[in-house]
Amino acid sequence: MRRCLESLLAQEGNDWGAIVIDDGSDGLSRDYLAMVLAWHRDRITLLQPRERRGQLANTVLAVRHVCADPDAVIVTLDLDDALLGRDVARRILAAHRNCADVTVGSMLRTDKHGDYPVVFEEPRHNRGGNCWQHLRTFRKRLFDAIPDHELRIDGHYVDIAVDWAFMLPIVEMARRPEWIRQPLYLYEPSGLGKGDGRRAREKQIGVLTGRPSRSWARGKPASTLVTPEVVTADMLQDGAILFLRHSERPSFAGLTNQQKHEVALTARGREMARELGQRVGHSIQLAISPVPRALETAESIAAGAGLDPGSILQTPNLMRFLATGPEPYDEVKRRLGWTGLMASWMDGSLPSGILVPCEQVARQALEAVLGAPGTRGVMAVTHDFLVMALLAALRGERPTSVPYLGGLLVSRKEAERFLGSEVLA
Repeated sequence: MRRCLESLLAQEGNDWGAIVIDDGSDGLSRDYLAMVLAWHRDRITLLQPRERRGQLANTVLAVRHVCADPDAVIVTLDLDDALLGRDVARRILAAHRNCADVTVGSMLRTDKHGDYPVVFEEPRHNRGGNCWQHLRTFRKRLFDAIPDHELRIDGHYVDIAVDWAFMLPIVEMARRPEWIRQPLYLYEPSGLGKGDGRRAREKQIGVLTGRPSRSWARGKPASTLVTPEVVTADMLQDGAILFLRHSERPSFAGLTNQQKHEVALTARGREMARELGQRVGHSIQLAISPVPRALETAESIAAGAGLDPGSILQTPNLMRFLATGPEPYDEVKRRLGWTGLMASWMDGSLPSGILVPCEQVARQALEAVLGAPGTRGVMAVTHDFLVMALLAALRGERPTSVPYLGGLLVSRKEAERFLGSEVLA
């Protein structure tokens, strides 16, 4: 433990922005850790969650929430290991200054000699392509772009093949990965996933490598949220699906839940929807959630597009997201606020039983609209929370808000890829 810390602090020419430590040991070791860190209290802040949540949950917390800069370089290592030499940080920094967004290193093991050639192209086809290998570094934005459910198996964060869980999608999305062949890391193998635990580890690796590649997301913009002014008929060719938030409504302030459900659009909201319909024309299929403001939005779009309002498809799967009754949901929303509730939901930290997980909401919405008759593009009028769930589950994006008539465009290929993946395996 102390060897790891001292090797970090001894790095020349570098001031570590943050050192986040996941200590998977007992209380006595925690006390010892606090004592060791006290010697460097001017350089290290120790964060100790009240509940033991596991290595990957702590990594998610550290990368997504403790670190604020999307271009920050994240370095992960274990407390029983050490960096080799005093210029490791300098070498890593040089790689990233030379436009690398991911580095996978080479290591020396204390138990055997190992040569692990790195394969960056479609690593899942090569049993991970050794991309799990130390020393691993990456830009925060790549970690953030991983949908939370892809870090989980059976709804729980991966607990053995942790490195594989986040490094596979990160490498697939990276534009300039670099393999550093100079050994920079001394690896002391732990017992986790070894011996009797090997079968469980291999099972997790099999699930992770069996999932679809995220290489299609390489180079995509940080946000793919569609704003209403850019929506055109060309977007809806080849059976694409445009999920849109309904048009402008009055404020919910002071309204009961029933009044919120029944609220109508503003006059401006109806005109905005009509203008959108004029732009997209009649070569679309409209689908809606069975909420009055969604229906009113679709009817206004249909009027502008010259569509028969009787052709509008209604499906409750464009509005379902509560896992329980409204009382627990309302209580959590009062405590966290709407923005906090949505953020917790999208990043997987909301306690279970309040809202249906984002990937399940996305799955049921996609299945509902893919079943629409014909081959026309679909414009699905729904709500901001459902657009957020789709962005989080499909793209790893977690927007803080969705504008009226804003949303996301999903190709039929992307929808089928998601629905065909074992996202809940």
